[in-house]
Amino acid sequence: SIEEIISYLCNESLLKLALSYITPKAAETVKESCPNISSLCIQICSDSVIPFICELRSLKVLNIGPDYGIDMSSLVKSLGNKLTSVEYLFFDFNVDLLSFIYFTNYCKA
Repeated sequence: SIEEIISYLCNESLLKLALSYITPKAAETVKESCPNISSLCIQICSDSVIPFICELRSLKVLNIGPDYGIDMSSLVKSLGNKLTSVEYLFFDFNVDLLSFIYFTNYCKA
């Protein structure tokens, strides 16, 4: 499984990671195995991944791509509620105006 691969290959010294598909379990494994990660490029399959990503205190660069089939508005709002440490955020998808306004009003990063 991807979680086993992450656990085997990744550790505290890993600073950058790109995953083409990340599940909530894989995100939890990244959080536990790579606490010092500073740059993350992911394709999200569910907004339930967000809490794990937002707990990465060393994360400075976050690039999020969509997995077509999830509600990206919900994902953007969830990020607005939970994101605290990122300095550079790139949404690799279109964000509707209401979600963007919500994000800018509530995001603490």
